[in-house]
Amino acid sequence: MRVIALFAATASVHCLMQKKCSDYEPTRISLGDIVSGTTMTAEQLEAIREQLGYTQEQMADRLQCDFVGYRRYATGSRPIPRYIARCTFLLDFIRANGLKSELERSLDV
Repeated sequence: MRVIALFAATASVHCLMQKKCSDYEPTRISLGDIVSGTTMTAEQLEAIREQLGYTQEQMADRLQCDFVGYRRYATGSRPIPRYIARCTFLLDFIRANGLKSELERSLDV
């Protein structure tokens, strides 16, 4: 995926604790933890999307997944695949480190 290709060398990423969207508090975990199998809840997915300022359609596009599939992940009616969780955590890391505009410029969005 484009996001991983651009930021694969990143030493750590932000993730969300298992809290409600309004209680967003990022916690550092290692890139190795993400690669080995991080799980994500629908609430975490939506909290990160809101922090990024994306619509569900835009988030699905950034993650290169189908909008209907994304909506199912976001409502909890379908489990979130690890690759979606990993890419979402990377997008959150990018945002938290002020690199969002650089990423979007690189991706021509």
